[in-house]
Amino acid sequence: MKMDLYVNGRFLHRPVTGVERYAGEVFRALGDRAQAIVPPASARGLLGHLWEQVVLPRRLPGDGLLWSPANSGPVGVKHQVVTVHDLAPLDHPEWYRPMFSWWYRWLLPRLVRQVRAVIAVSEFTRRRLLALGVPEERLFVAQPGVSPRFHPAAVKARTAARRRYGLPDRYALTVGTLEPRKNLERLWQAWERISESLPGIGLVCLGRRSPLFRGVDLSAAPRGVHFLGQVTDEDLPLLYSGAEIYVLASLYEGFGLTALEAMACGVPCLASRVGGVPEAVGEAAILVDPLDTGAIEAGLRGLLEDRSIRASLSVRGLERARAFRWEDTAEKLWEVCQRVGA
Repeated sequence: MKMDLYVNGRFLHRPVTGVERYAGEVFRALGDRAQAIVPPASARGLLGHLWEQVVLPRRLPGDGLLWSPANSGPVGVKHQVVTVHDLAPLDHPEWYRPMFSWWYRWLLPRLVRQVRAVIAVSEFTRRRLLALGVPEERLFVAQPGVSPRFHPAAVKARTAARRRYGLPDRYALTVGTLEPRKNLERLWQAWERISESLPGIGLVCLGRRSPLFRGVDLSAAPRGVHFLGQVTDEDLPLLYSGAEIYVLASLYEGFGLTALEAMACGVPCLASRVGGVPEAVGEAAILVDPLDTGAIEAGLRGLLEDRSIRASLSVRGLERARAFRWEDTAEKLWEVCQRVGA
């Protein structure tokens, strides 16, 4: 029986973070098996949610199956597969603006309990969805992949990128929205403790602020911390490749895609032992308790001072990253859609 798959295209008008990366790459890998229903460019924020709940169901053909790839979807459409990346708004509403937190605490439980299937990006998120009451037979896991664009860049290209952004010759890198769950305050405290004994090395925080989250006090960052804001997708692999180490100190992650992208660029990683991060990095990174500033400090110092550890983790990280392909993610999604779409 032929199945028509339609994609909730809200993500196409949003800045690229991990959620949008997942949605865009899987949509690309699906090829002509799916077509997007795209809102007008003006449908952002509250207007985007209104479009999703009111307009999108009317544009969906009656016999079509809808895939909503980005943590939300129209509650009035049961013939739907939803990808859930994490349940952070439910688990930690204090990190978000009150209206955003309230909306997702209302929306997500209702949505995931009624749709045909729910895709989790990790076993961690799957377990949280089980605890939320989603039946096990409707829960599946499709982990993210890594695009071939993320690979060790040539020295000339990464040096040019470093100079273009005014970065020091040696730097540690962290990538993510400037929000409370990224645990930047503890990372900065750890960095301040080691920076005097490691002169010439900077810490680069790549990412933008978001109106959805409570703020982070950037003035609390010590000397030697550089803020880049959002960069182009073309420059991101170059900035990964140029880093001495990559740091993911988050308090909560559904998966930890940025660590995997850094590994694919040959960069050794220090990562949090929380959520879905261990599923992403396996044994190819140093894992620490993100609540323990001393552990973050020791991890940073150990990696930055020991070239042999960095070299070993670089090799293991490259091998680890090769196991994650967006084509595999898309095939898993397609199998689930075929199962429930008929």
